[in-house]
Amino acid sequence: MPPARFEDAPYRRAPDEADVNLRAHFDSLSEEKLARLDLDWGDAALMEWDGDFRDDGCLMMVCCDRDVGINEYRRVLAEFLEFRKAPATDPERVLTRRAAPTGESRLIPGVRYRGSG
Repeated sequence: MPPARFEDAPYRRAPDEADVNLRAHFDSLSEEKLARLDLDWGDAALMEWDGDFRDDGCLMMVCCDRDVGINEYRRVLAEFLEFRKAPATDPERVLTRRAAPTGESRLIPGVRYRGSG
């Protein structure tokens, strides 16, 4: 059976606590909150929308050995939105985006990014 939660979906590499907690953070967002999301927002607006960023610009998460900044947050948020698009009954419900050889993320078709048309 395909994973119902993003936290349980396959990872591309062995996850650390921050990876798992970030996915769980996205799973906990309400539908109402997600409906207000605008991927065209700048970093400050996105951090304000989330409401869990510290003054230093990192996401507030407990029991993590490393910080999650806005760039990683945006990347995993895009993966989360892609995951949500697949029907829960789809046995292929996995993330299909692959990292570029440089380690940078490739854009996901159908996801609007800030500064894109």
